[in-house]
Amino acid sequence: MHQRGRPARILLVEDSVADAKLVQLALEESGSTSEVLRAEDGADAMARLDAIAAGDIAPPDLVVLDI
Repeated sequence: MHQRGRPARILLVEDSVADAKLVQLALEESGSTSEVLRAEDGADAMARLDAIAAGDIAPPDLVVLDI
């Protein structure tokens, strides 16, 4: 759950570098201070989710998938 006072964490699953940069730019232009963690494909996303389940990295507040 998102906590007040800290930037939201977003897990972006996006294989296109250009599209990932576009999402980041849109967030910045909107004034967002969100932390974006990018996974390049489904396998990378699953590895990150495994790391989250293991407690190695903090869970995201939002997952955005390019499908």
